[in-house]
Amino acid sequence: EIEIPESPPKLVVNCIFRPDTVFKIQVAASTYIFDTTYNFVKNAEVKLFANNELIEILQHTKNGFYYTTRYTPQFNTEYKLQVTADGFETVTATSKLPSKISMQSFNISLYTELNEYNTAYSKLQITFQDIPKENNFFEIIIPHKTIHYTNDFFTDSIREILEVKKFATILSDDHIFSGIFTSNEFTWNYIPAIFNDELINGQQYTINTTFYSSAVSGIDPLPDTSKIKIIFNSITEDYYKYLETKSIKTMQSVSGETWKELQNNIATPIQIYSNIKNGFGIFVGYCFDIDSITYIKPQ
Repeated sequence: EIEIPESPPKLVVNCIFRPDTVFKIQVAASTYIFDTTYNFVKNAEVKLFANNELIEILQHTKNGFYYTTRYTPQFNTEYKLQVTADGFETVTATSKLPSKISMQSFNISLYTELNEYNTAYSKLQITFQDIPKENNFFEIIIPHKTIHYTNDFFTDSIREILEVKKFATILSDDHIFSGIFTSNEFTWNYIPAIFNDELINGQQYTINTTFYSSAVSGIDPLPDTSKIKIIFNSITEDYYKYLETKSIKTMQSVSGETWKELQNNIATPIQIYSNIKNGFGIFVGYCFDIDSITYIKPQ
């Protein structure tokens, strides 16, 4: 056993913004490593600047959340966040909306195969046009609703049926994906499908993926009807780095070998990426393109 000294608390500021909604910023305070409480900061002064001009001093609502009254993020604008509170260092962060890149087309083959666990897989192709001479970063998300059964411990009979919102697991061997994204590991745990345009800068590209949802697995693998949403996010580089380090952290927590390394003090601890100066958290922008398809089970 070792004693870990307490360090002075720092502000934790989180804001992930997009073009169609007001800024929503949460402010909290960091805590001691063995403290499980979450301390919201309700008396902070939160200032938002656009191209170095003060836009608004945000007002606290509840649970550490501060909102702009009407102002929504604009393109070609650099935003600076400045947060001060008694007893803390002032923290700052800058970000902007990335260029929006939309899907030119997508193609889905739903529930094309079942694996040994009776899980139904689907295939997805997305075609998009990358912007030349610009570093672009992307994320694919397939949200869905799944039915979760809770069982009685003694009789193993179904006690309750709950509808839970989740993300489909996306798999791919496409070389464009980030090195931390794998097609055959950690499939039960959500790993963001993120990639950049380093290998395809300025080109039109079709990305190939496979995905599955726990909503279509089990005794009856196919639903009668299902609406599949495809979200294609354009994200900033800071957001990309944040998701990448979160993924590595997730992989460490579920990988048996890496967990053994952690226990033996061999593995390198992963620090979640932050662009908040003098504090913790993330301040990043993103744009999204969304489409959907409705599946009706053949009679």
